[in-house]
Amino acid sequence: MRFINKFHLLLVSLAVAVAVVVVFGTEVINLRKKITREYFYHKEFVFNLKNASNQQKKVPAEKDLRRMLERHRVKVKSIYQSEGAVEVKAEDVEWRFLPMIIRDIERNYRIKSFSAVDNTGKGYFEVRMVVE
Repeated sequence: MRFINKFHLLLVSLAVAVAVVVVFGTEVINLRKKITREYFYHKEFVFNLKNASNQQKKVPAEKDLRRMLERHRVKVKSIYQSEGAVEVKAEDVEWRFLPMIIRDIERNYRIKSFSAVDNTGKGYFEVRMVVE
């Protein structure tokens, strides 16, 4: 019966070590690539955030807001201007039009406060908002 001599043991150990280095080496390289890619995505985001121009919003006017709300078929209950802001009260606003109304108003103005209450449970809201 032959036993494994030192030379064969050294060759088997070397082969196992090379296999481990190859397997884990590729994993480390892939991980390094992923980390680098995420780092540069983050740096690009920060760069774009710093260089983004700050949009100036318009000063709201009653008739502009009324016209915008009428395009969305909103019954305006009352609308009046006070100290740089316009307060709008509307009734029977359908739930599906609320996101579009908010989006259109936010494109041009800034909504200071907003509340929408559905007392009927049927998806028709009473809306009160202050727009700057």
